[in-house]
Amino acid sequence: MDVWAHTWHVTHELKLSPHTGGAIANLSAEEFELATQNLIDQSALAPPTPIQAMRGRTLKLNGKQITDVDAILVAGSTAFLVSCKKFLIKANYLAGEYAAARSGRTRLDKALDEWHDRIATIRTSPVGDNYDLSAYNIEGFVLLPELIFTPRKDSRELLPVGYNDLFFTRVESFSQFAATLEMASWPPEPPELRALRLAGP
Repeated sequence: MDVWAHTWHVTHELKLSPHTGGAIANLSAEEFELATQNLIDQSALAPPTPIQAMRGRTLKLNGKQITDVDAILVAGSTAFLVSCKKFLIKANYLAGEYAAARSGRTRLDKALDEWHDRIATIRTSPVGDNYDLSAYNIEGFVLLPELIFTPRKDSRELLPVGYNDLFFTRVESFSQFAATLEMASWPPEPPELRALRLAGP
């Protein structure tokens, strides 16, 4: 084992963002959802009031429950529904124990499949018993306090935000998510500077 590399990974690469602090790890699942929505509401991607009111609501279609919306944000014509999963990395995962790695991957894969199915249902029926998302393209992703590895390609799928070439991925860490929200709130890049940047040296 490369002890130096392992130590760097544990003490630096897996740290929660200083924007949010390690306190995220101490929140309950519900508090994690509320902290996520609060971060969104302070950004340029805060949803309008009628859409924001859907947060925490159990969406229903034809009298049947589809899902709860843990957090929601709007970027242009796209509404992103966020599934907040408070999966925390433990020491045995960091140590590379096979059972811990398999367990983490299995939990994440199940969350991805579950959210994919529920987003697909809402896309097919954007107007339900107690919701109306017909004005939006509907996307969704899973948000974790810290990233867990899965070999699935769809976990790294890019979801364009529409602001300054930003994107979310199908699986987001809280610190990565916070950074994207912050950058989405920056003033737009002047067209002439964007042209120069894209032209390269």
